[in-house]
Amino acid sequence: MDYKNVWMGLFNYMTTTKNLHNLLWIYSPDQGAPNTSMYYPGDNYVDIVALDVYVDDPVNERSIF
Repeated sequence: MDYKNVWMGLFNYMTTTKNLHNLLWIYSPDQGAPNTSMYYPGDNYVDIVALDVYVDDPVNERSIF
């Protein structure tokens, strides 16, 4: 099973089977990861989209913002 199918299955289980509608679904891949849109489950399954930013040496890293 791929990432998108697992996400959608968990979403459907939590919202339909368990009737939980007070959850926020946040898709937040690492900004340096390749093909992050390939794993995006779709607007119907995500409430918030963000990027995580990790740097190996934050003291010497130039600002990416």
